[in-house]
Amino acid sequence: MMFERLTRWENNDKDVADLIEEKSDFDGLTEAVNRLAEYEDSGLSPEEVQELAKAKADGRLVVLPCKVEDSIYRPEGLKYSVFWTIANVTIYPDEIVFTDDSDNIFTLDDIGKTVFLSREEAEHALEGMK
Repeated sequence: MMFERLTRWENNDKDVADLIEEKSDFDGLTEAVNRLAEYEDSGLSPEEVQELAKAKADGRLVVLPCKVEDSIYRPEGLKYSVFWTIANVTIYPDEIVFTDDSDNIFTLDDIGKTVFLSREEAEHALEGMK
């Protein structure tokens, strides 16, 4: 999603107080400050943000729904209170493959169908199977 820019570059000879007095849209100023706070909360440098934006534009950025060491659940393991841990993620040109600590393999397409990221999701799926 592209945001409407809320900031503009100013000459360094203007005082911040002058800029605030000139600003008639205080809601817009609040939104700009909140966006800046969100950015700062990310802990990323401007260069890192630009690198991620370029990777996204190039189609090289993939946000995974889970990571190594996350727990996963399968409906068949619920009655035994069994869950698995993601041990490995392998990225191939045409798919992403996850391996759990029992050497079970699953892909992104399996998440939400046969593999679940929370016990509650797996329980809900098990209810649907009955």
